[in-house]
Amino acid sequence: MASMTKSLVGLALVALSTTASGGPNKPIGGTAGQGACNDDIERLCKGVEPGKGLLWQCLKSHQADVSKPCAKSIQQMQAQLKKVSTACEPDVEKFCWSVPAGRGAIAQCLKKHQADLSADCKTAVAHAKKTKAKETKQPMQTE
Repeated sequence: MASMTKSLVGLALVALSTTASGGPNKPIGGTAGQGACNDDIERLCKGVEPGKGLLWQCLKSHQADVSKPCAKSIQQMQAQLKKVSTACEPDVEKFCWSVPAGRGAIAQCLKKHQADLSADCKTAVAHAKKTKAKETKQPMQTE
């Protein structure tokens, strides 16, 4: 049960964090217009609707075919999600045990119970969001 919960937490946190939303404003693995996976998304996941982790799932299914920068970005995201998954597993078991997996349902459950989450889970999620914010920060424009 614990390993299933961990995988569910991992999938849920794809939606919880913004790491796999893609698109021009929130690219995977970099700043807007410079995401490490943008070209790979165009090439391998054309037509996949952003949101609910669908781009992330597409890239993972084509992991052998992605560019080296994208592969590195995916590895970094997986490491971050693993940390959050481990920290939030007890909260998923406590608050979301009856929530069916899929379509971001567990992430929504965790968001609903955000005030009641353990300190470890809150800290891990905050760190993941802070890390992602640094990665996707827009460079200053000069004219």
